[in-house]
Amino acid sequence: LADIRRKFACVYYTAIERAENQLKTRGLHLHDDFSFCLVIDPCYENSTHVAIVDLWPDVRPFCYFHECAKAWHFSFASLTDIAQEVLRAEKIITSTFFGAWQE
Repeated sequence: LADIRRKFACVYYTAIERAENQLKTRGLHLHDDFSFCLVIDPCYENSTHVAIVDLWPDVRPFCYFHECAKAWHFSFASLTDIAQEVLRAEKIITSTFFGAWQE
């Protein structure tokens, strides 16, 4: 299961790092304003679930991103495809973050 977790983490942790950097450039602060936590529920037989939630659910009870896919179907034809998935996840994380702040 650790191999599956690493396979998904290399894509989605990169998206988290990019989203954090984007929020920092807007003057927001890690832990005070956001604290992303990557949760991966790996599975060989069924879908692996990936969620990006806030580390402090009592303060910010948000799920910023959720994706599920079978591990053997989670593959990319090129580096461009990997980059597009990272950017897609980053966009969802940041747009969900700002949407949560507006509520």
